[in-house]
This record gives sequence, C-alpha cells and structure tokens, in this order.
Amino acid sequence: MGFRPVSAYKGVMDISAPPAIRLAKAPNLVVQSDPDERVAAIYAAHYQRLVGLATMLGGGRAVGEEIAHETFLTALRQERRKPVYLTDSVWPWLRITGVRLAGRNRQRLLREAMTHRRWRCDADISDAWGSRHSISSAPCEDCLRRCACA
Repeated sequence: MGFRPVSAYKGVMDISAPPAIRLAKAPNLVVQSDPDERVAAIYAAHYQRLVGLATMLGGGRAVGEEIAHETFLTALRQERRKPVYLTDSVWPWLRITGVRLAGRNRQRLLREAMTHRRWRCDADISDAWGSRHSISSAPCEDCLRRCACA
C-alpha cells in the first residue's frame, strides 16, 4: 500500500510527442498560396475564440465581433502585403492584435466621454470619471437638455 509516484502521474503528465504536435498545429491551416484562402482558413479556425476574448475585453458581444473583424481585416492586409506573414502559430498574433485593438477602442471611448463632459454646460472636468455616467453609455437626457449646444 505504498505510494508509487511514477504510475500515479502517468496519465496526467503524459507529454509525449503526438499530443504535443497535435495541440501545437491546427490541422486545417496548411500553407496556401492565395492570401484570401489562407486568412479564410484562419478565420474559420479562430473566429469564435477571438470573439470571446474581444467580448470580454470590450464589454459586449457587438464590440467583440467588431474587434475580431478588424483583427482579421488587419491579418488579410498583412497577408496580402507580405505572403506567409502569418505563421503556423497564428493565435498569438491574433490575440495580441485583438488586445491592442480593444485598448484603442477603450481609449477612443474614454476620449469621447471626456469630450462629452467637457462640452456640457455645467461640466466639472475634475468629475469626468464620476459614477453617474457610464463610459460606454450614451449621454443622459438631463445632460442633453442642459447643454446649450444640443
């Protein structure tokens, strides 16, 4: 009734070559000469995963889909400009590009919120990060009524 560490971890710690190769490469991402076909195959393989990540970062499904589409559009531009730009391990590039686009989207929303706060008639710039308004929401009716320019 002794503890045998070798057999206890055999199934869990199996790092043999076939499973590692299977996980490292997607089976349907073969090198193709046409950039459109290559990006279409990458799109089919990674779209749902990228939308999930972008939705989490952007705060909504529509924003996530927009970020994912922009990421694939960037991938297509890069692939057309420089064939075989995207390597076999394309997910890290897609993830980094999606995160950067989500950050740019967030910065744009913050600039829009700051501009909205600045142009309100009773605006107090020190309260630009106040809790009354959400950054992703539209201006409230009270703010639009009080603003002389609306």
